[in-house]
Amino acid sequence: MPRDSHAYLRDIALCIDRIDRFTGGHSQVDYVSDDLVQAAVERQLTIIGEAISQLARQDEQTAV
Repeated sequence: MPRDSHAYLRDIALCIDRIDRFTGGHSQVDYVSDDLVQAAVERQLTIIGEAISQLARQDEQTAV
C-alpha cells in the first residue's frame, strides 16, 4: 500500500529538523572537521532526496 503524500512531507520535515539539531551552534569549520556530523547530515539529505523522489512519483503536483 503506497504511503500518502503527507507522510513523505513529514519525513522531509523531520530530516530538516534533525539537520538543524546536528549543525546548530556549530561553525562551518566545526562541520568540516567532524566526520560524524557530516555523515549524519548526508544521511538525512539522502532520506530527503528519496522522499522527494517517491513523492514525485506518487503526487507530482505536491513535489513541484
